[in-house]
Amino acid sequence: MKLEQPVASYGNPQIEDGHTRIANELLEAIIAFDFSKRQLKVVLFVIRKTYGYNKKTDQMSISQISAGTGLNHSATVNAVAELVELGVVSKQYGQHGQVIGLVKQYASWGGGIKTIPQYQNDTKGVSKQQFASIKTIPTKETTKNNTKDICVSILEYLNQQAGKRYKPTSANLKFISARLGEGFTEQDCITVIDNKVHEWLHTDMNKYLRPETLFNATKFSQYSGETPAPQKERKLSL
Repeated sequence: MKLEQPVASYGNPQIEDGHTRIANELLEAIIAFDFSKRQLKVVLFVIRKTYGYNKKTDQMSISQISAGTGLNHSATVNAVAELVELGVVSKQYGQHGQVIGLVKQYASWGGGIKTIPQYQNDTKGVSKQQFASIKTIPTKETTKNNTKDICVSILEYLNQQAGKRYKPTSANLKFISARLGEGFTEQDCITVIDNKVHEWLHTDMNKYLRPETLFNATKFSQYSGETPAPQKERKLSL
């Protein structure tokens, strides 16, 4: 579902033209929490996409969140992963993609974080909001989840650019994960997708715009060394 376009109010918006209901207590917790700029953008987007339609959760692709927040693809993936790690948003994989919602039990935000040793003796009396901003180190589970998030976002990008509907199943994601495991980056994957979509989309090769072909071990190494499509703009890096 796409966000509704706001009614033109010429600087005089009215709640009658549409509004999002949120408890003052929860809004105050959001204001007090030490979110980064990109995290706050995603939180507000999630609220708009859920509470704005009287829902608790909704299906949201990385591309949708990116378009709605103005963040680039990579920043969106990272922000969502960070918010899940902080316990601020929940995320599950539905039939067609990610199902995301705000965790309204704000007292739990930032809980269960692995802190760097030198901070462990300095957190007495620190609020959860302050504690959440302390530098963290990734756990094995976090790294695993982040890798899956990146794989899903790359698959979503392929679907968007090639007009496909591949689901984030293990059968599709394993090809992407294997290439990332070899040291290729998310940007390498995006570049290969861009190149092959530019070359194959309106030809008989269209059927090969699929994970099995694009991220095949031998073929991907070959594709990644090709000259990037000159007319394609990429906005992945921060």
